[in-house]
Amino acid sequence: MSQIAVNSTLAPRGLSFTTIWAWAVARFDVIKQRRALRHLDDAALSDIGISYREALREARKPFWM
Repeated sequence: MSQIAVNSTLAPRGLSFTTIWAWAVARFDVIKQRRALRHLDDAALSDIGISYREALREARKPFWM
């Protein structure tokens, strides 16, 4: 059986694999949502109450924010 070493700065002691996995899945969802936001037209952006500039600002944020 192989073992995987995890850098302690990425996974402080006490964090379980499940916790880290849940964080990674949540971050991936954020990435997908921000990519989708970049492709919405003006009518769709208006429907959700944000401007094109606001959508771009959100889409450009790093995934950890």
